[in-house]
Amino acid sequence: MSSAVATREVVMKWRGPIASFMRDTTPEISLEGALSSGKTTACLWKEFNAYQEMPGIHGWIGRFGDGETQTKIRPAFEQVCQEAGCIPSWNAKELAYDFPNGSKAFCYGLKSPDALSRYSKMRGMGVSRIYNDQTEELPEDFSLELRLRLRQPEFPHQLTFSPNPPNVTHWLAQQFPTDNRIP
Repeated sequence: MSSAVATREVVMKWRGPIASFMRDTTPEISLEGALSSGKTTACLWKEFNAYQEMPGIHGWIGRFGDGETQTKIRPAFEQVCQEAGCIPSWNAKELAYDFPNGSKAFCYGLKSPDALSRYSKMRGMGVSRIYNDQTEELPEDFSLELRLRLRQPEFPHQLTFSPNPPNVTHWLAQQFPTDNRIP
């Protein structure tokens, strides 16, 4: 017996800096923009595309706080998946989306309730992609710890931040200057 497979084509047209961002394979990238400028949507589409194009790749998407991750990032990512016609299953045990092709997107907040085990939610995680939304909320030491989590072998690694514009003394302004002088 043959069964019809539904095919859904989604065409997203990105322009200007977002179009460049979508193609950028730089190991570390910060998509800075104003409030409600579409940063989160673009980043979630970029992550979704990576999970589709590279079967078996693992990544993490979220914000510093778990509440914001559960109420803002998860629904937004699920909307992207629904629009693309590929609904991954939610793995409550691992707090991750499992894709049919073996890709996995962990989705939880990084802030630990225990100050003594500050990085406990990240330790042991080995992924190829990390997307942190509202990065201006992230303490600098967490950004350094996140970089150590990019260690899944056989896949390209990329760390993506999407902050609202920070002030000039913020760690993001130092690590990602507006003139892009740091590759």
